[in-house]
Amino acid sequence: MTGRSRAKTGDYIDERMLSAADRAAEVLVEHMDEWKDPIDAYWLLRRLEHEVGVPVTYDIVEQAVEKARRIIESARHPAAQHARAQA
Repeated sequence: MTGRSRAKTGDYIDERMLSAADRAAEVLVEHMDEWKDPIDAYWLLRRLEHEVGVPVTYDIVEQAVEKARRIIESARHPAAQHARAQA
């Protein structure tokens, strides 16, 4: 569930919080050699909170890890297809 779906009318919504998981995923992709699981990702993102822009929670980390893994996998997948096509 995202912050948007939980927000009620009149609740204050900080746009930085809504985009925190996306920004955290970008940071994880940029530093993909520095983490291998959500715990590593948590400590990396805590160290780099200034790049995320908000205090990092474990919920943000879980979403970011999922998004980062999809981004990394999609980047690897076309490269593998291109290499096979070249062979």
